Parts: sequence; C-alpha cells; structure tokens
Amino acid sequence: MTSSFSKRSRIFLDALFSNQFPNASSLAEQCCCSRNTAQRTIYKLRDDYLVPMEYDPSEKGYYLTEKSFRMPSELPALKDELYSLFIASKLMTSFGLLDVTRDIEALWHKFLHTNYTLRREILTANEVLEVDKKELPHRAHSYEIIPFLEAATKKESIRLQYVENEEAVLIKEALVEKIQVKDAMLYFILKTKDGTRRTISPQNVTHLSLSILNT
Repeated sequence: MTSSFSKRSRIFLDALFSNQFPNASSLAEQCCCSRNTAQRTIYKLRDDYLVPMEYDPSEKGYYLTEKSFRMPSELPALKDELYSLFIASKLMTSFGLLDVTRDIEALWHKFLHTNYTLRREILTANEVLEVDKKELPHRAHSYEIIPFLEAATKKESIRLQYVENEEAVLIKEALVEKIQVKDAMLYFILKTKDGTRRTISPQNVTHLSLSILNT
C-alpha cells in the first residue's frame, strides 16, 4: 500500500536529522511508493514547509543547511494557509469583529511560531494590504490575493496576463506596490518597469495569470 504524505515526511525527516543524506530513491524504497512521489514529498517539505535543506551531489542526498532547525511534533501550516489566516484577520479587524480577530490571530501566531522563516515575510504583508470598513469584495478569493501579496512582500517582479473588455493585455514586468479592498472591490496596484502605475481589479478582468520573473 502506498504510504501517506505524513508517513513519507516522517521517514525522510528522521533520515535527514540523522545525517543519512536521504534522497528520492531511498525514500521510495522505504515507503513503497514511486520515485516521483518521493521526490514530490521532498520538494513539498522544502518549498511549502520550508525545511532548510539542499542536495549534496557528492553524497547523493539531502542535508540540513541549518543545523539548529527542529521540526515540530506536527507538520506546520502551509504558507498559503498562513497567508489566508492573515487575510482573514485583516478583514475581521477592519469590520470590528474583535472576538473573531483574536481567535484567528491566536491561531495564526501559533502556526507562524513553527515557521520562523516566514515570520518577517508575512508580517511585511501588513504594510501591503489595505482594507476599508465598508463591504467585503465580491467574487474575490484568497487564492487570487495570495500570489500578489507574496510577490509584494518579497518585492518580486511579475509578468501579468489577463483579458479586459475582450482584449488580451500583457504586462511584461511590474512590481506589486499595494493591494486594496475598497468599496466591495479588490485592487492590485502595480508599478511597471517604465515607472507607470496600473490598477487592476480581478473582478473586472478574466483569465488573470501571474508568473514570477527570475531575477
């Protein structure tokens, strides 16, 4: 029977913390899964759960780059989950729902405590996301906001494509300066490479696609 992600993670992490230089092949053999599944498990631990590790070609396996790193007894929250909690907290605060805000923030800080690398990044998002106190945006979802919010906090250049008024629009390179929730609308405020500022609302466009540019 194929193992679960949780079991594969524990087996890999045990070997990693024991300096055994685990890799996808050894994990696949131990967990009776395909090498592709094992490799995806490793990438997920590295990219989503932020386990600080790198591959050593000479040892043909992974090693911890931060020896002091310790994984909590349970897998921490994913990055997108933490961003979603942050957005929820910001929205509830703007509407004065203090009891709900306190509960969300308590949960958010609890999860954030297990993701030290994310602490500064997500706290910076507080300077990027602005919310008014009138009405929540229609047809706006956290999965639309999070990529823009993350790009803004990391100051990453983005490439953006969308369709507006039946015309295809391409923004080859821009920075996300602000994200605003105002008058029941969601706005992304961009600064393009030539210094021009563009304001885009995902509620007014279709086929919105964002990609991060390699720097």
